[in-house]
Amino acid sequence: MLAQQVRFGILGPLDIRCGDEQVHPGGTLPAGVLGLLLLEAGRVVPLHRIVDAVWDDDPPETAGHQVRKAVSVLRRRIPGGDRLIATEAGGYRIDLQEEQLDAAVFARLLGEAQGLEAEGRTNRAVDLLRQALALWRGQVLQGLRSSFPEATATALAERRLEAMEHCFDLRLAQGESAALVAELRGLTAEHPLREAPRRQLMLALYRSGRQAEALEEFDSLRTLLADELGVTPGAQLSALRDAILRQVPDLDGAPRAVTAEHAEVRAPQGPGVPITLPPVLGDFTGRRAELARIAELADHGATRPAVVVIDGMAGCGKTALAVCGAHQLGHRYPDGRLYLDLRGHSGGRPPLDPGAALDMLACALGVPADRQPGNLAGKIALWRDLSARRRLLLILDDAVSADQTRLLLPVSPHSLALVTSRYRLPDVDGAHWLPLDELPHEDGLRLLRRALGAGRGDNASDLHELVELCGGLPLALRLAAARLVRRPAWCAADLAERLRDERGRVHELYSPERSIATALARSYDSLPEELRTALRLLARHPARDLTHEQATALLQTAPQAAEGVLDGLLHANLIRQDGSGRYGFHPLVRAFALGAHEAAGVNEDAGRGRRARAFAA
Repeated sequence: MLAQQVRFGILGPLDIRCGDEQVHPGGTLPAGVLGLLLLEAGRVVPLHRIVDAVWDDDPPETAGHQVRKAVSVLRRRIPGGDRLIATEAGGYRIDLQEEQLDAAVFARLLGEAQGLEAEGRTNRAVDLLRQALALWRGQVLQGLRSSFPEATATALAERRLEAMEHCFDLRLAQGESAALVAELRGLTAEHPLREAPRRQLMLALYRSGRQAEALEEFDSLRTLLADELGVTPGAQLSALRDAILRQVPDLDGAPRAVTAEHAEVRAPQGPGVPITLPPVLGDFTGRRAELARIAELADHGATRPAVVVIDGMAGCGKTALAVCGAHQLGHRYPDGRLYLDLRGHSGGRPPLDPGAALDMLACALGVPADRQPGNLAGKIALWRDLSARRRLLLILDDAVSADQTRLLLPVSPHSLALVTSRYRLPDVDGAHWLPLDELPHEDGLRLLRRALGAGRGDNASDLHELVELCGGLPLALRLAAARLVRRPAWCAADLAERLRDERGRVHELYSPERSIATALARSYDSLPEELRTALRLLARHPARDLTHEQATALLQTAPQAAEGVLDGLLHANLIRQDGSGRYGFHPLVRAFALGAHEAAGVNEDAGRGRRARAFAA
């Protein structure tokens, strides 16, 4: 009974109370151990994790003994400590009732406030939010040495900020304005890069008759964002600034109504909702079956997030499909629609590592860079906490491996992740595979005509031939159209004549910003030398496709070694296999490989069996 009277505070300096008396933990080390157990209340914390956390990965040889001694001190110091702190499975667990920990009370009050708001009892919801926020006395576990509370502390601090911002929104909706200015100035000073408090301050100032000060707040943030991050204020804040300049009557009402009606661009659905999706391509064509499949998989109704892996060769439109699908389904994910380029084939830049990717995702969800954990474990914990409480749609574009995506998938079962890759990624846990081929001929023709624009007099048969020569590849069709637009004296027949030369074809499909040759070269360069050599050799086969036996003969190696080579090229989507087991090339890949063979300037036949056998080994 006595143990239940003990209360712990972590939303500030570590605090232990039994009734009206304060209990001291018995030293710095016991306090640190207790802090970690409280952050993981109800869960077993292994001894090795306590050691690593408390000593910042540089523990003394006696660390385990010191932790056990610290736990013993805590059990003696805290009334009922023997019952509160249990030893289990090589670690320790602290078992508390909800009312014994201020962080648990904070979470409960937030949940109750959300329920009251849903019932329309806004006044009572505001009261509970203010009670929850009053529990905070400073930074989480303020004053404890080591960096161990970093990740959980950051997650809790983010929940506090979200609660504060939501409370201010409700108070603004209730008609408060001048009384909020001082509080909001303090919040914006504490978090100068955060846009939601700045928006609320601008609105409170404007409603208090201080229009000039409201506009000054926008200009101050714009300058700060440009200097610190090289970005501009988001659509919602910019829309509010424009509405203030025009003195829109609706500004006297709830803040969410402003951007929905008066923004020139599509604004988020609520305060601070991040939308970083690229726009849908204006000439996007076809892919109806694939879009329907993505929508079907998003409706899976499972207990884990839906994950769809879209793979295919360079230029087949993987990103365009994912972006179009994300915009069509965006209304289902009101807490954020995020796009992240994983740079699997960016040319000159290494693939994005998981730590940097997690930083970007946390930043997109409103956690400033200076408040993010400094170690990978902390970043993972923060992202899991942030994504567990949100319905998110996430595009992970141009992944190079399953490992690169594994830590980035959202946690909430109501979320959707669309992963694109030039590689087949069967190892992405729980993912649905959506392979993407070139466009059917009629869709390719529609794309070409849209990209060319109206008013051209090209012969229909020449346009059909261009679609065939481009192999229905969306990127190639767009580049063909771009060449014709830049050369108004040309007609489709002129470009078709140039593309009939197979070896020079990929070099004709270019623009100042991109080209088929560059796109395929990035896939080719990512291969080991043995596979590059095999690709060049197989492309010389005169027929449109070949069997496993023919590939074995061309490579002059054993059947098992040839199978390993073919599997590697299939994994990279540089060859394809049909139902009968025959292998073939997309015409542009074959053209590229033939050009690579000529550029190699070596006798490909010499030593090819040795190289293939080395690869198989």
